[in-house]
Amino acid sequence: MSENPSLQERYAAAWCDVKQPELDGANPHYKSRYATLAAVQGCIRKACAKHGIAYAQRVKLENGEAVLVSEVVGAGDALHLSDYPVQFVPNPQSNGSMLTYAKRQLASIDWGICGDEDDDGQNAALPPRQVPRQPPQNQMDKYRAALVRAKSRGVSVRDAMEHVGAAIGKPPESFSLGDIEEAVRLVDSMQPHAPEGEVETF
Repeated sequence: MSENPSLQERYAAAWCDVKQPELDGANPHYKSRYATLAAVQGCIRKACAKHGIAYAQRVKLENGEAVLVSEVVGAGDALHLSDYPVQFVPNPQSNGSMLTYAKRQLASIDWGICGDEDDDGQNAALPPRQVPRQPPQNQMDKYRAALVRAKSRGVSVRDAMEHVGAAIGKPPESFSLGDIEEAVRLVDSMQPHAPEGEVETF
């Protein structure tokens, strides 16, 4: 690298220094493991810090459509990397889950990160299956009821939605019946965080 490297050169050097994150998340429904957004961001930040740059993501409106934009910044300059279209729905919790998933996928693309288990293309080689139908409203009510129960236990509904979204990998409006059953199980198993200054006991 040159004595005064450009932002592109710094990005290329940081890209080469990125270590693959641990697959610290588990999706019990699909019996698979994946790297959470925190794990992906952690390895990116560590590589960027060595080269005096930062990786940033933001949402912008483009022709009336929401787009997740990524860039590298440093020394008063910015290098645009990628655009990732996102679709918002009238539900803040669903949007939070969707953005978490989109940010993880985009960061993995920008930095050559493999955040999922490699199945050697087995899933892609399977014969096409029918797209699951939208679950009936009464099934979605079971998920909403689980969120209400979680709130009554002191669990943040937003945290619960993000936890479910990260584990299942899709927004609630795309859940299958099996996804809903798994979402209810995940939410019912969540416990509230201990108040600040207190320690949880088991």
